Amino acid sequence: MIPYANDTKNVFEDDDLQYAKEQVKHIKWYHHVLLNRPLKVALALIFVGIVTPILIYQFAFYSSRRANSADGFSFGSCLVPRVSRLPCGLGNVAAEECHHQCCYDSANDMCFHRFPSRFSYIKDQNWAEDIFLRPRVATVPFKSQNSLTNIRLSLDEVSTSHLTITYYNSAELSFYGARIDEKDYEVEISSPELNLVVNSNGRNIFNMVRGPLIASDNIWEIAFKLTDETMYGFGEIPLRDTVKMIYNHKGGVSSIPLIFAKTNATYHGLLIDTVDPTEVSFREDNVVVIRSITNFGLKFHVFVGPKPLDVMKDSHCVTPVVFDDSCEREQSAIVDEGAGILHNAGKRFIPHVSPYIRYEANEMEENENNQTTIRNTTCNSIVEVFKDYMLQDSEGTGPYIGSVGNYDVVYPNYGNITAEFMEKLWAYTTNFDGIVLENSWPLDEAEKFVNETKYFLPHTLPWNATDGHGEKNMHTHNEYSNYFASAFEKLKAVPAWVSSHWMNGNVLINRQEIPTSWSSLQNELTEAALGGVSGHWHWSSPICGDTDNFDAETHINLCVKWYMAATYLPMIAIHSKGTPRHPLSFQGTHRSLMTSALRIRMRLALYFYTTLQEGPLLRPMFYQFPESEALKDLTSQFSVGNDLLIVPNLQPNQAMVHMWMPPGVWYELWSGLRVEGEEGEAVTMATTEADFFTAIRGGAIVVLQKNVKLTAEETRSQSNISLTISLSCVDLEYTAQCHAEGYLYITENVTVHFIADAAQLTVLKIGENPCDGTEPIMAFVIEEVNIYGLNITLNNYDHMRHVDTVIDLCELNNGEILFDFTVPTQV
Repeated sequence: MIPYANDTKNVFEDDDLQYAKEQVKHIKWYHHVLLNRPLKVALALIFVGIVTPILIYQFAFYSSRRANSADGFSFGSCLVPRVSRLPCGLGNVAAEECHHQCCYDSANDMCFHRFPSRFSYIKDQNWAEDIFLRPRVATVPFKSQNSLTNIRLSLDEVSTSHLTITYYNSAELSFYGARIDEKDYEVEISSPELNLVVNSNGRNIFNMVRGPLIASDNIWEIAFKLTDETMYGFGEIPLRDTVKMIYNHKGGVSSIPLIFAKTNATYHGLLIDTVDPTEVSFREDNVVVIRSITNFGLKFHVFVGPKPLDVMKDSHCVTPVVFDDSCEREQSAIVDEGAGILHNAGKRFIPHVSPYIRYEANEMEENENNQTTIRNTTCNSIVEVFKDYMLQDSEGTGPYIGSVGNYDVVYPNYGNITAEFMEKLWAYTTNFDGIVLENSWPLDEAEKFVNETKYFLPHTLPWNATDGHGEKNMHTHNEYSNYFASAFEKLKAVPAWVSSHWMNGNVLINRQEIPTSWSSLQNELTEAALGGVSGHWHWSSPICGDTDNFDAETHINLCVKWYMAATYLPMIAIHSKGTPRHPLSFQGTHRSLMTSALRIRMRLALYFYTTLQEGPLLRPMFYQFPESEALKDLTSQFSVGNDLLIVPNLQPNQAMVHMWMPPGVWYELWSGLRVEGEEGEAVTMATTEADFFTAIRGGAIVVLQKNVKLTAEETRSQSNISLTISLSCVDLEYTAQCHAEGYLYITENVTVHFIADAAQLTVLKIGENPCDGTEPIMAFVIEEVNIYGLNITLNNYDHMRHVDTVIDLCELNNGEILFDFTVPTQV
């Protein structure tokens, strides 16, 4: 029988039920979590999603070697993002080769620094110039060499905007920096672990970011950051995620190692002042790592800015602005004869020479009596007499014998030569008007046994060759070109073009080993622009390249465009070894376009000459327009002085270019067509292979020469002047107010100042009278004036007003000249 419940016992009155409503209101939050299954699942997934990656990253991706920080200083974490990992020592090594104070990523075989790095220096008292810094770690991550225990930090407050920072080995020498009361920067030095920060106007301009500072015999390393934004220099715009070498070699960087750094709308700079072999790594996170093979230390110049122009001016305070491989005497007559022909034709003789001397083994000769004699060549005689002046091999047994082409050569140590040595070596009697010092890093094509020397520093002397006094070549290698150029001053003080140099603003740059390609042409423009703003205003480029890979048929359009681009370079060179590349070696339209480009260059020579008195000719956009965010990283257009802008078409068969508008008003240089667009906007302009788009700034007056003659000297002295006035106008209530001005530099004592408005040109003199009764150095007559930006009713051409006139600048001897260009003029 199934029992049934007693119904009467299961009937309850509502009043008897105990509803704890008030208690429900006070249930804890975790009760909701525990009773809510979907919420529990969601929270569990979130927890696993956060914690699991951390555990995997810590224990699966790498294992950290955690040495106990018993010294009481910062422990340093190995939890460093991959993009910020600084190689500790060589970096890519096996775990057992990684220094025990570094971290190791076993998945990537990467040895890297902790953050903060344990490879730092300690100071036990407030910093001063004479206190010693002691290493925190006794050994360095390079073969566990001992850390130097006696380094110092020197700060030299050179000016209100220039600070020099020097970390150096005090066993070698001592520095004591100057102090000034008023300056635009502040220095913070942390204690006890050294970290140096330089601030200016609320921005970091130099920060060691608690990275490594390593010092030992022959190897120093430092890491720092200049900005979180953009850097420029070392031939790249912008400069990021790359490695550069400060060691002169074939294809190496020609410019001064000056870095421009942008923070917000301001710029500051850093100049790396080292003569020793140095590697500079620019990392993706903008940390700069410098490693140098040096016994001295590391030296940097920090420039406050705030404009690129200010950085360049300050850097000038630091960088004031070859013998033929056959030296047989009978060949000197050929050179002397050729130089005489050039001089008689009114040309200049500028020989190309290399630093090495051809070396031949002594020849054994037998006479009629079977007696053996040794015949010395002229070159060998020089080597024997001046053997102490030659670079020696690593064993010190004799001169190092290198190879260039098919010849054995030796290398004089030009830092230790005499005038007598130069007179013996220079075999020619003809005066020269300049000198091109090529292969001056110096070139050595001999095979080396050390692969790194061959692959990473091509065609250089062995690093362990010596100077005759036991000092290794690598410590003076970067100065070789400077010594080479100085040696020629002992013969004659003439302009010198060199292929490489060390922070020498007094030499002219002779670019070498440039392949013939479209990318090389683009790179040459960028290199010239950055080289100019780094201090080398006189920069040359080999038109059509100078290597042996030139083909006259396949490269002809590229060669034409190279001539057009070279119009706006400070200096040019035309190499015709092997296959000729001069205009007369081509035919038809191509020849015409090349010669036309050279004529345009001659027409603009007065403007170029005036510009180069105060600054570089070709300039990158970030330098010329530092406030324009849209232009800062462009390498597709360049400023030429303050008043011109070029937008080259550097692609085959390119039919248009995009001009990114700078501030202000701009016109096409030769027609006066106004380029319509807002600042930062890309304006498309039609172009052809025969064009090289050039714009002129509204508000500028550019002086050109009207009729080009055969030579530059004849053009300057015989060709009259043409003025291009490009007005910048502001609309007022009833009229427009227009203005333009420009200058013509004649000599250091004579400059002509042009000022124009919408109706009149005013010509003034600055300094002495332009015509002083002596033979004029240039033509002083203005034959024509072209005005852009006038009211369209005043134009007599599509986009401009053209006026033929005669204005004699010699009249400035009597006062200012006024010329009204809005009324018809009878000529």
